[in-house]
Amino acid sequence: MNEIFVSCWKFLCCEHSDMWSCCQLNTRKYPTTHKDLIHDVSYDFYGRRMATCSSDQSVQVWDIDTEGEWKQTAHWKTHSGSVWRVTWAHPEFGQVLATCSFDRTVAIWEEHGMYVWGFLLRMDMCMYVHVYVCTCVYE
Repeated sequence: MNEIFVSCWKFLCCEHSDMWSCCQLNTRKYPTTHKDLIHDVSYDFYGRRMATCSSDQSVQVWDIDTEGEWKQTAHWKTHSGSVWRVTWAHPEFGQVLATCSFDRTVAIWEEHGMYVWGFLLRMDMCMYVHVYVCTCVYE
């Protein structure tokens, strides 16, 4: 079983403290159901959702609950090869993810209801595998 480590800064400043004494870094370990190496982690625009991708050809989506704990809310197979990158679209386009894979494809996924993700588009690459999905836009 793989695990991810999630860190976040807490700012507890008062007027008499310097910058370093008012910052606290919290790191938590969360188990995942990925069965192979995790290649990428991406946060949505607001930092309330997280997506992970792995050599097991899958993506997992995580949501932060009211207590500040990350909970896995979706998991699905996305490609026929290792998934190298995952990224969120800007929220103006809805809940949309883009993934790219060793199988030379880029796929776009959209959440169709609470925690139900569906396939929107697949682009096949001719010669090169694109390792970075820089921007995810769907119109």
